[in-house]
Amino acid sequence: MFKVLLLISLVSSHVASAKNLVSQETIDFQKKATTVNKLNNGIPVIFREVTGSDILEVVVTFDYGVRDLPVGRKSYSSLLFSTMTMAAKGYPKSKVFSTTEKYALELGCSSGIEMSSCAIGTLNEHWTSVNGLFAAIVNTPALTDTDLKLQANRTSASYKSNIQSSDRYVNDVVNQVFYEKKHPYRQLA
Repeated sequence: MFKVLLLISLVSSHVASAKNLVSQETIDFQKKATTVNKLNNGIPVIFREVTGSDILEVVVTFDYGVRDLPVGRKSYSSLLFSTMTMAAKGYPKSKVFSTTEKYALELGCSSGIEMSSCAIGTLNEHWTSVNGLFAAIVNTPALTDTDLKLQANRTSASYKSNIQSSDRYVNDVVNQVFYEKKHPYRQLA
């Protein structure tokens, strides 16, 4: 019990000082560099430009996460998003990997509790060469049986290695302390 109380004390003391981590100058700069627009279908598009940067990052966020699946099927979301970047329509696995290597892409999809996302990071000059790949991954991922089985095996191995993880234990304890039993954060399994 002492360890849990100490953890809660540390968490609450860090939360109280979190607002001091970012200066008002940085916040003002980010607000000035950020614009929000809406597509014709109402989807918001947030654009932030850092003048002088050669790096482009595009993130597509879905209002979908583990919370949207019933207990016993919550791992499907993680499996789906972690498999999306393996292949897509017009981009077999070999082409995804060769394009990722050629342009040194940061490419990934992940499932969160409340939202999920796919992201690509590259140099501005490479965008025209890689935007088709990213669009295909987001819109028409291949999700082949072979890739799904491979990712399921990887995920299973990862879970087995995490069982002894102190970070996971602490996260579980914090979630049990702060969230009621029916809250999505408590129902991740």
